[in-house]
Amino acid sequence: MPVYEYRCLGCGEEFELFLLGVSEEPRCPACGSTDLRKMVSVPGQAASGCGSSTSGFS
Repeated sequence: MPVYEYRCLGCGEEFELFLLGVSEEPRCPACGSTDLRKMVSVPGQAASGCGSSTSGFS
């Protein structure tokens, strides 16, 4: 599911939206403005392994 990060140019609110091919223009949840700027998003990474190297196990 694509997640997009936006900043509202009207009130400065930063928020994320899950969009699934919706043709409706996104709106700021704080003020309702459609004057938004899409921000650069960094995709999350899944952790590999479950624990740290200092757990006492080799």
